[in-house]
Amino acid sequence: MFAADLTTAPEGPLHTGRWIITRHDAGERFSHVHRSERWQLLIDDHGYINWFTTPCPWDVVPLRRPSPVDSSRVKAYRKQARDGTLPPILLWWISGLSCYVLLDGHDRFVAALTEDQEPPALVLALREDEQAKDASRKWALQYYAEAMDHVESQIAAGTAHPYNAFTRVNRQLGEALKSIEGTWAPTRAWLIRGGIDAWRRQANNTDPHWLSQHNV
Repeated sequence: MFAADLTTAPEGPLHTGRWIITRHDAGERFSHVHRSERWQLLIDDHGYINWFTTPCPWDVVPLRRPSPVDSSRVKAYRKQARDGTLPPILLWWISGLSCYVLLDGHDRFVAALTEDQEPPALVLALREDEQAKDASRKWALQYYAEAMDHVESQIAAGTAHPYNAFTRVNRQLGEALKSIEGTWAPTRAWLIRGGIDAWRRQANNTDPHWLSQHNV
């Protein structure tokens, strides 16, 4: 459903390139967040990004004001959350912000957080091109070869156990290759119609003091 809606939308996030929708565990974002901060996500008009104390880039910024927790739709979704049948939300990875924006499922998002649950999530992202992945794979294999040489030297000197040392290095290679396969490309966007003048007007309407404060 998400894929069909995205490809037929007259205006949407899809740019040139290969896009993927994949399952993602949003719990990595919310598991460490205090209840008071979760509640702030439910009442904040604009959302916020925390680049300083969040250990991983799992911030989620809603694209509209969250619905009240006692609204009829949220109540219905809260029951689904308790029953374990809540449909997933759709997140869009924005590399320039190092966070996600919430494309679809604002009421489901509110329902899950209100029930102290991690919302099931799908992520829309631009797939990294194979040339860039090949370069990363070559680097990982080169590092693996150097690490194996080092391990063999340690084993010959009697300072490392063969099984533990080889297992550690092989596991590191597996994790590196898995990470490379899951790498997402930088987010692209279209230019604003009207150019820089239109961008300035939009920025000024959003925050009249921002342009002057940053001398843009």
